[in-house]
Formats: sequence, structure tokens, C-alpha cells
Amino acid sequence: LHYYRLVGYDYSIRHGDLWPRYAPAFVFGYGLPIFNYYSPLAMLPMELFHLLGLDFIRALLAGVVIYTFLGALGAYLLGDAWGGSTAGIVTSAAYAYAPYILLNWTRRGSITECCALAILPWVLWAFHRLALRGRRRDFALAVALLALFILPHNVTALAGAALLGGYCLLLWSISPNRRQSLLRLGIGLALGVGLAAFFWMPALFEKDYVKLENVSPANPAYDVANHFQTLDQIFAAPEPVDLSRQDFEVPRPLGWPQVILALLGVGMVTAGALKTRSKRSGSPDGQYEGFLKRSGVVGAQRAVPAGRPDVDPSYDHRSPVAWGFNPRNCLPFLIFALPVIVFLVFMVTGSSLWFWRHIPLLDFWQFPWRLIGQASLLIAVLAGLGTALLAERIPRPALRFAWVIAVLLSFVLAGLPWLYVVYDPAPVVDSVADLHAFEQETRWIGTSSQGEYLPTWNQSLPDPAALADRFAESDVIPRLQPNTDLSVEAEKWRITAAHLIVYAEEPTRLVFDWLYFPGWLATVDRKPVEVTPYGPEGFVS
Repeated sequence: LHYYRLVGYDYSIRHGDLWPRYAPAFVFGYGLPIFNYYSPLAMLPMELFHLLGLDFIRALLAGVVIYTFLGALGAYLLGDAWGGSTAGIVTSAAYAYAPYILLNWTRRGSITECCALAILPWVLWAFHRLALRGRRRDFALAVALLALFILPHNVTALAGAALLGGYCLLLWSISPNRRQSLLRLGIGLALGVGLAAFFWMPALFEKDYVKLENVSPANPAYDVANHFQTLDQIFAAPEPVDLSRQDFEVPRPLGWPQVILALLGVGMVTAGALKTRSKRSGSPDGQYEGFLKRSGVVGAQRAVPAGRPDVDPSYDHRSPVAWGFNPRNCLPFLIFALPVIVFLVFMVTGSSLWFWRHIPLLDFWQFPWRLIGQASLLIAVLAGLGTALLAERIPRPALRFAWVIAVLLSFVLAGLPWLYVVYDPAPVVDSVADLHAFEQETRWIGTSSQGEYLPTWNQSLPDPAALADRFAESDVIPRLQPNTDLSVEAEKWRITAAHLIVYAEEPTRLVFDWLYFPGWLATVDRKPVEVTPYGPEGFVS
């Protein structure tokens, strides 16, 4: 679906609409407000690759590669922030090779969710810097990344917002200046959400203008009750690849190496924290002194004017200590992550049905196992901490290096079976005519399986072949339907607009081959006139 959705997005981009809310390439060329509800941001890098000369399928795959590396780099920064570079490297590999991340693009092809999950660790890392360092560039980075995270995938944005809220409480609790940290975090969250309001507000408040009920719990295929997983499925081992099978259903699990090393992290952080005694247990700086030093906070309070949370000029955050950090510094993250992981796993099981039925907006979640993505990130960080803490106890550098390499290889080897899919030849797609043929053949109208983005005024699909000849002649087609009561003396067409000079002796109705959606404007002799839906198809008139 995203492959053909990219074709429709490319059509709008090539004709000057950089952020199309209404995309006229879909529904056989009659148009659809799909991007009013499903952000095109995730397809932007792929569209750039296509404009540079790649065909659609290679542009799509290039985008997936970028999101894979982007997510891995963000996970590295997040792990490094809590445990140093070794923890960052392991966190990066654990997240990149998490089964859910691999299955998401190989089996589901959910490019938008891949994009959102790639940005998520960056957001947590940016707010970590904002809370503990508080510089202007940290503030700008946190706000911008939060806005970017909200845009690609609505469902992941909801889950990520809840996760980020809890994470900010954690950061506030360990901040050396809680009052200023609370102010920075609160304003950063508000501005990030506000910057993305141009997308989420129409998507939320105009949801009744399209047929989202087609993917509501009323449709058993999209009822969360039919998509829970058991604990056996959540913690399933990789299945051996059976090349004799055409295709097979697989669970969406947490990776075994990631879970085992996360448990190691839980044990080592807990044991190390119990043994460690703070030199100044009554002071937040003393309790988390090593952690705050790596974050560039300790020492700065005496080096800058009072009340200004700045950084220690002598500290270089880009060169963290690879070996040797206090397990107690990781304890706050453990206290936060462990119950959140347990809760996320619980919400994927059938025991959580009451919450899905009673919490607002969860009706449209469709698949509870989407929460495995957030759990995979937290588990990856714990796995990084566990690996780094154990490496610190290994006296010989060569053995420490071998231990880390063995951990990284375990992620790769355990992830390989999840990459197995049956590869089909890429369909040849050169124009919107191929998109229209796909819609006719599959009946996935508007590149959605249930037609959920069709306007509510559309009660009958328009003729799928009526515009084919016009699109064969030109990318931009005339859309005025025949009318014997008028004559057209001049016309100029764009993909979502027209300028006509017409003559009529009597008042008459102009009907256009676009599907109606609120927002269309029209003037006659420079005077505004009402635009209304017409006929069972809901044409613009």
C-alpha cells in the first residue's frame, strides 16, 4: 500500500503541492483527503530519492535503509546518555535487530511506523539533554524532534507521547534544578505538540468527515480483541526458516538475546546500586554524581551565574568514558523502564481488553502488538546497560572486546530468521495510471484496505474508467462534467484548481470530477459561491 501511496504523493509533489491534504491521484483520479489524516512525512525522503532518479521501489527501499540507520543511531545516543559508549553501541544493535523492527518493514511494510520508531529514541535523548543541560540548542532540538515524531504515524505518536510524559517525570526527578527542569520540559512538550498541530488538529477534529468507522471495532478485522498476543507469542523464539513454505504467519515477539541481556542489566544495576554508597547521599548531585558529570551538569552550577543551568566547559559529551561508570547512575532508568515494559507487555495480552474499550482514542488502535515497538526500545537500553556493566568487570581488554562482539553477533543471528519473506517481483509503476489500475484490481481504494479515507459524502464509487483516457493524454486533466446549459470559452486546470470562462443564459450547476471534502472554495465573477457535494458519488459542485 505504501508503495502505491508513494506514487500518489509523487503526483502531488511534481505539481507543486509539497504537503497535500487532498491528493487527487487516488480513487481512480477523483481525489482523496488521505494526507489530512495520514501524514506524508515518512515518504518525503523516498520521494527525494525518486526525484533524483531512482524508480519507486528502489526509492522506497532506500528510505527503509535510512530509517534503519536513523533508529540505530538514535538508540546509540540514548544508550550512551545512560551508560557510556559501550552501552550505546549495544543499545543500537539491540534496537535495530529487535524482531518487531525487522518484521515491521519486511512483512508489514509499514513505512510510517518505521519512521516514527526511528525518531522515538532521538526524542528521548533530546529531552534527556534538555532536562539535564538546558541549553538553547537542546531546547530547540527537543521541540523540533518531538514535532517530527508526532507527524509520521498517529498510533505510534499516541503511545510515544505517553512514554515521553513518563520519561520526562523521570528526568525531572533526577535533575539538579527541578524547578527549571520542570519549566524547560513543560514548555518543550507544549511547543513540540503545538508545532505539529497543523496536522493532528485536522486529523482529530475532522475525523467524522471520512469513513474511519470502517476500521473501528465494529469491523472484526480491526477490533483489538482479535489481535492480542499470548505471552508465548510475545517471548517466542525465532522460527527456523522453511524454504518450502510460501508464506506463514509469525508473532511479533521481543528478541530473546535482548530480553536475556535486559534481565542481566536489571540484575547488575540493582546489585551494583545496593553496593554503592553515595559520598553525599542527601544531595541529588551526590546521589547521581557520575551520571550528572557525564551529562555536563555537575560543576557547572559553580562555574556560571547562580540560577542558570548550563554545562561544564571542561566536559566533552562526545567522548564519554567507555568503561567504568556507577551502576547507581542507571538505577533511575531501571525504576522507570521496568514497570513500563511490564505494562506494555500486559497491554498486548487479552487481559487488558477493559483498558482498550474504555480509554478514549484506543478504539482506532487496531493492533495492540504495536506497543512491542516501544517496549523493544526500553529493553534495548537495559540490554546495553547490562552488557556494559558486565564488561566493566572483565579485567582484560581483549576479553571485554570479545564479550561485546559476542553480544552484537547474538542480535544479528537471532534476527536473521525474522528477515525471511517470500520476495515477489516488483510491479512496474511509472504513472498514476498504474495506481488507478491497482485500485481497480485490488479494490483497495485510496491505498487503504477498507476505504476509510473516503469522504462521508461518497456513497457510491465513481466510474473507475471514466478518467482513464484523459489521464492517458495528460497528467493534469479537465474535470468539468458535461453541461448542455453552458459553453466553455477558456479553461486553465491544475490538479486541485481551475479557472474557467463560461457562458450560460440561465443559472446552472457546475459539477467537477473531484470528490467533495470541506475546504473547497469557488467564486463566480469574483463573488464567493457555495460548494456542495453532488450525487451519490459526492462530486464537487
